[in-house]
Parts: sequence; C-alpha cells; structure tokens
Amino acid sequence: MDSVFELESYTFIDIVGADCEKFLKGQLSINTNKLEVHKAKLAAFCNPKGRVVSLFHIHSTNEGVRLILPREIVDSTVAHLKKYIVFFKAEVKVAASLVLPLVASMEKRQSEVDNSSVTIDGTGLSVITDGELSDTFSDKTLPQNQQWYWQLASNRIPWLTTESVEQFLPHNLNLPKLSAVDFNKGCFTGQEVIARMQYKGKLKQHMQLLQCESSLTFEPKIKLIQEDKNVGEVICSANKGQETLILALLKDSITKDKSFQLNIENSPILSLVE
Repeated sequence: MDSVFELESYTFIDIVGADCEKFLKGQLSINTNKLEVHKAKLAAFCNPKGRVVSLFHIHSTNEGVRLILPREIVDSTVAHLKKYIVFFKAEVKVAASLVLPLVASMEKRQSEVDNSSVTIDGTGLSVITDGELSDTFSDKTLPQNQQWYWQLASNRIPWLTTESVEQFLPHNLNLPKLSAVDFNKGCFTGQEVIARMQYKGKLKQHMQLLQCESSLTFEPKIKLIQEDKNVGEVICSANKGQETLILALLKDSITKDKSFQLNIENSPILSLVE
C-alpha cells in the first residue's frame, strides 16, 4: 500500500558549477557517467585511509548533482568536500531546512509524481525534493521516519550516523556488492586502500542482517557476543512495531544457527536473517 511521510532526519546537498563532474571524479566512489536524473544511486566519499566519510544516494540535476543523506552527517560531509573543492570551479549548497517528502512503494502512482520524484535505487522508495506533495498524497502523510530506515535495512543497505563516520571501510558495509564502488572508474580519495582490499585483501568479516523481537535502537560500534565471544559490532538499526533489524559487521567464523546478544546489560536475543 502506498504511503507518504515527511523524512525529517534526511536532507540534501547540491554540488554545482562548471567543474562539478571533474571534482566528483576524484572523490566519488562510483562513475559520474552513470548518474541519472530520476534514480539516486548509493555512493560514498572516503578519506585517504579508505574509511567512509559519507554514505548517500546521488542523482543528476540540471546544475550538477544532488546528495540525499542523513542530516546528522551533513557537517562532516561538507567539511570533507571543502578540503578539495577549493581547487575547482564548483560549490557545495546545503538545503537549509528542507524536509523531504518520502513516497514508499509508489509504483501504482508513479505517473502522478514523475516530474518531481527520484527513485532510491534498490529500495522501492522515492523522494520528492522539488515542489510540493500533490493533493493525492496530502491526506496520507505520516509523521515518522522509521519506514525509511526499515526499508533500507530490509534491503541490506546501511547508513551512517555521527558515531560511524570514518569508522568503516567500504567492504565492511558491503558497498562493492551494492554497486556503490566502481573499481574501473579511476582514482578517487582512498581508492588505493580500497582497491588493495578488493584484489589482495582477505576480508574475514562481512555485513549481515540480524533481527530481534524488541523495539530498540542500537548505537553503532556496540559489540556483538556469541557464546561469550566478541564476534562483531553494530553498524545501524531500525525498528518497526515490536521488531528491530540490525545491520552488523560479523566475523565469518560465527555459528549461523546460534543466536547473538549485544555487549550491554539485558540485551535481547538476536538471530541471523539468511
């Protein structure tokens, strides 16, 4: 069933100017030539050590590109971009107070919002970042954000918070598997470290999806325990009703048919979603 709600925890950043594409080629983890107007693709900016500074969905606009991302990582994203953009004829514009109307599972109504909507690749979600919601949707607006995060988590798409900025390599977040890193596009900040992991590294832990029957929010980097052993850490989480989904970085040596717990008092039982 279609639903619309204000995505208060998200906003956007525009990068515009004559050198926009040239600038992005040295920063963006995916190929700028593959960006589309009405489809936003998952991508990242990384620091020189290959750690993810910002994770977002990006699409083309008439003037450049638009990044759709959590409000809480806007400042760190802009700070990173400003280190490099001074050498280019381009600028960063932050949406001051815009709340993004989000349309979930909107396939049946796509024709009504095509001119202003952007599909979030791989999620079944869309956002409207230009114009107003039509009367068709105005009576369905829901004041909550968890539908967005739940849909991302269900599709094993991570997001960053203030606590997780510069904490993970793209491989920790499954970004190559999610087509959010293009190893054929040429150099970008952190690319050497990331490519070494891709072609020569031996990754011993991967992002996995866990669930529990409790409505809780878990902060990133909380350790996960299985049989009294530290086996991983939380990346992000979302809840819906009395259920929570957790994207976690887990060791490949885990016992898949056994449960997990968080390294906190009175932790709920977590199970692996295959």
